[in-house]
Amino acid sequence: MSVAGTYCRDVSRELRMLAAWPPASPMKVGHVGRFLGDHVFDQETSLGACGIEFGLRRLISQHQDAHIKEISRALGYLVVWPPGSAIRLGDIVSFSSGASFVRLTHFSALGGTPHGEETAEAATEVSYTTGDVAVEVTNPRVRIEFARPGAAFFLAAGLRSRRIGDLPLLARRVGALAGAGDWPEEWNVVTEIIEAGLVLFFVAKDNGASVEFLGGPSSLGLTPEDETPRVTRQSGMQVTYVAGPGTVPLFRAAKAGKGGVAPLTSVQSFG
Repeated sequence: MSVAGTYCRDVSRELRMLAAWPPASPMKVGHVGRFLGDHVFDQETSLGACGIEFGLRRLISQHQDAHIKEISRALGYLVVWPPGSAIRLGDIVSFSSGASFVRLTHFSALGGTPHGEETAEAATEVSYTTGDVAVEVTNPRVRIEFARPGAAFFLAAGLRSRRIGDLPLLARRVGALAGAGDWPEEWNVVTEIIEAGLVLFFVAKDNGASVEFLGGPSSLGLTPEDETPRVTRQSGMQVTYVAGPGTVPLFRAAKAGKGGVAPLTSVQSFG
């Protein structure tokens, strides 16, 4: 059996969920495909491309939304939710709920391109844990226990910031679009993204939920550091998300000022 087939089979058996291959594949609800060798999913089209409309069941409860907002306020960044959603500089998004976004278009589709992109090293690592989470480290194993539904653990390491450098120019362009009635009030433009080398994001579904994994960053007390943690067991979890280099877990956005007049109004955290 191929490496892909072995990986997908073993992960699926252990976690009782289908595994994406390659692991960072941008899987979305509504993708249509077939399984190669019974284990590896190969996307061929989507329900939308077939003209089939469908609705999405709310992924998290209002209680869990509150924890996502809590993480956002603590870190000063918007949290990419659901984890792994594709987002890039210049995307125009709306916030369909208090803690998730819908990508509508890109600024370039409106006849302009944000200028002056800047790239810089961000903080080495950011993390946040709600008060109802306990972390137990028995090198090289890490066990995290969650006392209530919606409790969350978030860690992102190896960070790099990419942001639009010429915000005054962007503000003038957005202001012109808003003044012409071509920039709806609910639109926000993504002005900064944080790329990570490693992201751990866990959210509990049940009381007493837990997740165990092997390896992880040294900040968890592991020696030596392992950049590729592997989940070995989980129970009662809503979200178990582990991702490697290139993942974008955090971002900032801005919306048009009152009346469409510059400067832009920064949206750094959920309300």
